[in-house]
Parts: sequence; structure tokens; C-alpha cells
Amino acid sequence: MRQDQTSRGLLPALLASILIHLGIGLWVALERQSKPLYAGTPPLSQMPEDQYRKISLGDPDRSSMSLAWIGLDEMRPFDAPASEVDQAQFTPDPSMAGQIARLQPLLQTLAEAREIGESTRQAMTEAVESARRVAGALAELFDGVPSVAATETLPPPAETPTPEEVTVRDGEETQTLVEEPVETAETGGSTAPSEREGAAGDSGEAGQADDREAPAAAINPVRVRDLGGPVEAQGLRIDTVRPFFHDITRLTASTRSPIFRLHFTREGRVSRVETIESSGRRDVDEAILNALFRWRARGEALNRISSESPEATIAVDIRILL
Repeated sequence: MRQDQTSRGLLPALLASILIHLGIGLWVALERQSKPLYAGTPPLSQMPEDQYRKISLGDPDRSSMSLAWIGLDEMRPFDAPASEVDQAQFTPDPSMAGQIARLQPLLQTLAEAREIGESTRQAMTEAVESARRVAGALAELFDGVPSVAATETLPPPAETPTPEEVTVRDGEETQTLVEEPVETAETGGSTAPSEREGAAGDSGEAGQADDREAPAAAINPVRVRDLGGPVEAQGLRIDTVRPFFHDITRLTASTRSPIFRLHFTREGRVSRVETIESSGRRDVDEAILNALFRWRARGEALNRISSESPEATIAVDIRILL
């Protein structure tokens, strides 16, 4: 019973609160429609036309412009913060300003060259005019002097027999004419002409094939040769063998080029090797000695070794370039 009485008392109070809130909201809505948002500012429809035009966006004292979206249908210039540096204007269409700037030094050089050419031409013209004036003065000076041809007659030159020209066709062999010995009555012998040494010419014929290149000539004998190449001695040809070095030796060795003396037998083999100057590393010297004992020699000098003396050899000094 008591709960029913309490619920019946709250229902009228709730309805009254709802009605009060609806009335307040309706009153506020009517006030907004009848009065402007700010009491001191009339609506735009009631403002004079001149005053309406004076209203603008942004700061009128600023001069920097940029593109910004201000709620319109398209981009329009709008005020923006000024930059700390000046930016040159860029245009999508290329201009000739840069090319003209690059051509300025070339045009200046051409202008200077033209001025030099004009001055040179003027100087040459003045030199020609001066030469003409000097020639005219000399002609006037020697006008009355008789010439040597008119006063003296020179004897005719002695006639000298002209040698007959001999035409040699291509491919024909030419013979050297040698004077025959002249027999004299007093001696009863003959006099031979003096022999002249001539340089060998290019006959155009192919030379004899050989598996070696032409050796170089030197005033002083050279004993140093490239490693692995043919080593030439007096009447001797040596076939070399390249020494083998381990990778560790190649990386760590800091040596000098050694000198060895090889003794070749009559058969062209190396019988003995003497170390004249070491490389400073034992492993390097041993690798070179192993290769030197496999060298072979051949040539006429080996044939001159006496076969009766087994210890007779030919010594050749070799420097190994490292």
C-alpha cells in the first residue's frame, strides 16, 4: 500500500519537470531567431553596403602571398607567414636566361678574338704599305746605276756530262757495277777498287722464320733479364723455369733481387749454382735454386767445351728480379 502511494506522488513531479524543460528550450530557440548572436553587431542583411565591403580576411598589412584552401570551390591567394629567405621565381616553361648566361664567356672570347684579328690585319696592311714604300725608294735610288748583266759578260758554264738515268722495274734484280782491275805496265799487277761498307736495305723479301724475337743490342753487356724470359749469353741460349713461391712467402717476403752463377756442362745441364748475392730469405733462395737446376742451355759455346775434361763448364751470372 505504502509503495503505491509513493509512486503515485512522484509521477506528477516528473511530468512537471519535463514540461518546465520543454518550455525553457522553446524560449531559448525563439530568442535566437529574434536577436543577433552578438548584440553590438547587426546581421549582414542589415549592414550598410560600404561597411560590408571593408570586412576582409587576414592581415591587410602583410605582403606575402601563398595558396591555401579557405573553404571555397578552388584555390585562391591567401595570407601566409613571411619566409626568412628570398626565393627566386620558378616557371614551368624553360627560358633562355640560363643558356645566355653560359654563352656569355664564349661570346666575350669571340669578341676578343675578333679584335685581335682586326688589329693583326691592320698591322699586316701597314707592313705591306711600308714594304712598298721602301721598294719604291730603292727603285728610285738605283734607277741610274747600270746592272751587272749589262756591263760584264760571264763565261758560259762548263758542260758536265749528265749521268744516264736507269729505270729499274719492280721485281727485277739490280746488279752492282764493280770497276775492273786496271793492269799497269810498271807493276804488272792490278789495282782493286776500295771496298765500301753499305747498310743493309729493305729488299721487301720475307725473313727467315724463328721462334725468338730479335735480341736487343747494348754497348755494355747486360746481365739482368726478366724472370721467365729467354736469357742470352755469348753463343748460348738458355731455357728458363719460373720458380714457385708459396702464398705466405709472397705476402710476407720483403727481399731484394739475388744474383746467382750457373755452371753449364757440355750437355747443357746445370752442374753447380753459386750464390753471389742472396735475397735475404732462405725459403726464397731455396725456391730459386730448385728452379735454376732445371734450366737448360744450348748453343755453339757448349760444343767448344772439351769432352775430355768432365769438370769443364761455362759460367753465366743471372740476376733474378723479384
